[in-house]
Amino acid sequence: MNDRFKNQDFLSLEEFTELLTYRQNSELDDIHRIFQLFDVDKKGCIEIRDLKRVTNDLGENSMTDMELQEMIDRASSRGGRVSLEDFTSIMNRKLWT
Repeated sequence: MNDRFKNQDFLSLEEFTELLTYRQNSELDDIHRIFQLFDVDKKGCIEIRDLKRVTNDLGENSMTDMELQEMIDRASSRGGRVSLEDFTSIMNRKLWT
């Protein structure tokens, strides 16, 4: 996709929209794959035990359950668990800022 526009100095509005849509869809796919690394049970949310497992797998064993729960609570729009929608919102803020 990106190679198609590689040697162009200018893009039409249609080409720009196509390129932007492709990038957004690609990023959403990446975000969903990352979410699945947390949600190995495929329950559709990330809970404290999921976050704890991932942090331990990454060698970060110093975080307390209270700190992990605070991370979940800050990320969650519904409290207690992070949905794919919550996760996507957080990741998009990080990607576009």
